[in-house]
Amino acid sequence: MVNNVQAMYPEVMAMQVHAAWTRMSKLYWRRDDDQLTSAAKFLAECLDDVDVFKPVDIPEGMEILCWGMKKIAGPLDGKIFKVGVDATYNMNSKHLKLYSVMANFSN
Repeated sequence: MVNNVQAMYPEVMAMQVHAAWTRMSKLYWRRDDDQLTSAAKFLAECLDDVDVFKPVDIPEGMEILCWGMKKIAGPLDGKIFKVGVDATYNMNSKHLKLYSVMANFSN
């Protein structure tokens, strides 16, 4: 998208395109001012496409939101032979740690 906008308006910076897109698209995905609450509400609307998991024994003060993509996980059923976890930090405005589970599969 940035390339398309800059082709027509070379003076526009990538950050400006991103900021405008975020501002204009919020009505489609934002459900609450709190990021986790908003994400949980959005995922609840997408239960045909995602499984929302309910973790147990969560330490006090910790917030967790877990989900899986059905169209990705479904075809991999029975084919996973290795699972790993990766994490990032400071990639969002709440400074939450973001974890992803990655799997290697056979064919």
